[in-house]
Amino acid sequence: CWCARMASTGEGRPVKSVVEVCALPAQRVAAHVQQAQTKAIADHGYFSLAIAGGSLVKMLGAMKDMPDVSWDKWYVAWVDERCVPHDHDESNYKGAKEAWLSKVDIPAAQILAIDESLCGPVDADAEVSVKCADEYETRLRSLKEEVLPRGADGQPSFDLLLLGFGPDGH
Repeated sequence: CWCARMASTGEGRPVKSVVEVCALPAQRVAAHVQQAQTKAIADHGYFSLAIAGGSLVKMLGAMKDMPDVSWDKWYVAWVDERCVPHDHDESNYKGAKEAWLSKVDIPAAQILAIDESLCGPVDADAEVSVKCADEYETRLRSLKEEVLPRGADGQPSFDLLLLGFGPDGH
């Protein structure tokens, strides 16, 4: 976190706590997600969220004790998963499970991870990844429209996509 390098607030006062300073983005993300879930559930009964990996899932962990979060109405998917087993260190699912999903009561059937059985060895070729992605797309498209609404063009439309970028710019 960049704020860990800050020595003062710019007004001569030392930073009280790195956690306190760095937690603010997480609180803002959590509040935004909570507002989005409230609107989606009011509009169509469910909340569909697609996430990236990295620090975003840690920020979602800040929601675990928030009131008025209807975890049983959530459906979670990934925007950029790697075709690796769920317990692999490069798996965004693994990161989300450790940082957030294991701490909240979203039904397992509503956590829409890739089918790891289709991935094959970690260094599998692109054909394996394409097969896995095709299965994932088919599964997402099969969700009820109340869960994953369709846009005017018939394409599924998540209630919220959370994307981020890391220190290396991706």
